[in-house]
Amino acid sequence: VPPTWNKAHHHARLQPVWREAAAQLGRAENLFIIGYSLPESDAFFRYLLALGGQSSTRLRRLWVVDPDSDGLVRKRFGEITGRGIANRVRFLDGQSRGGGRFEDSWGEILSAMNQ
Repeated sequence: VPPTWNKAHHHARLQPVWREAAAQLGRAENLFIIGYSLPESDAFFRYLLALGGQSSTRLRRLWVVDPDSDGLVRKRFGEITGRGIANRVRFLDGQSRGGGRFEDSWGEILSAMNQ
């Protein structure tokens, strides 16, 4: 499904997938978003993330792994996460030690999951 706001063409086939994705996000304690730049045109993902956040499960961490080095991805995610979760959001991006590459960030992810 392309990262656009209009997913109506795919809606019927993907409705059960999106429903389950929102349910899983609602139960998640750790969320690692890898290689997704949250383009402005993909409002649907923003809504999906918001739906998943409407639960009693407290998100322990939300990490974004992306090689962006100009700060755009960090800014986009910062706009949708808000202050209430800011201390649990971490960016492994082009400005980080691993450069935002998954293969270089994997060790940090594993270490965090073992804490």
